[in-house]
Amino acid sequence: MELIQIGHQRPVLDSVPPVVHEDALSVALVCMPWAVVDMPSLALSTIAPLFEQRGEVEKLDVVYGNIRWLDFLVREVGLERDHYELIVDAEVFGVGEWVFSSCFRPGVDPRHTSFYELVRDSENVDAYCAMFRAAPAFIDELARDLVASGVDVLGLTTTFDQNIASFALAHRVKELSPSIVTLLGGANCDGVQGTAVHRARAEFDYVIRGEAERSIAPLIAHISGCRGSDEHGHEERLRAVPGLCWRSGTDGASVSNPIGPTPVSIAVFNLLG
Repeated sequence: MELIQIGHQRPVLDSVPPVVHEDALSVALVCMPWAVVDMPSLALSTIAPLFEQRGEVEKLDVVYGNIRWLDFLVREVGLERDHYELIVDAEVFGVGEWVFSSCFRPGVDPRHTSFYELVRDSENVDAYCAMFRAAPAFIDELARDLVASGVDVLGLTTTFDQNIASFALAHRVKELSPSIVTLLGGANCDGVQGTAVHRARAEFDYVIRGEAERSIAPLIAHISGCRGSDEHGHEERLRAVPGLCWRSGTDGASVSNPIGPTPVSIAVFNLLG
């Protein structure tokens, strides 16, 4: 299955097209379950043009993993959109995160987990368990497609119950191709949440806390510079990126930069080129 993409008709932010660098990057931005499937991601729709404007980025794909998951449930599991919507509408709070927790405990019977006690009396318990069992195969399929596409940078956005699905995808991508750079941002990364996620989840090279609009340009410039073996000033460049969580030195200790000023004015889109 091809990656689901949008953005071919995005408005041009700068009348002068960016100069593409020799070692330009392929970037994939992914929206995971359980985002709604009947409208585009506001976060990725906002951020994608900032990547497109960078000369370090040669190719950008926006991938709707939430839509692919719904398709997978219908095609492989025999469920319907209504079952997806049950989780979006939080019939049982936290069930969406539980579904993708199966990716971190392969082979576990959902009925043998403590969370099962919260759903066992639901008339939809069989559907929830079917999703739990299906999640690892879906994550593996999507991760393999991303790696096969030649992506250099994988960015994920997380709001509400997108955490575990995002963690699972980044984890599997890193298993398949450790050199792919992984980023995470979104409302679930604001403030101390982002710091905690970066410390706990080694599959993420970078986590952006707060508004990402001022962070993308210097971070992509840094990633491209490292790709070109430009190691001079490595940590100094990272320390200058607002809101960035990154790993320092040989021990990989997590460092959290101060969050930049908010809110971001629309004028910032014309200043980051």
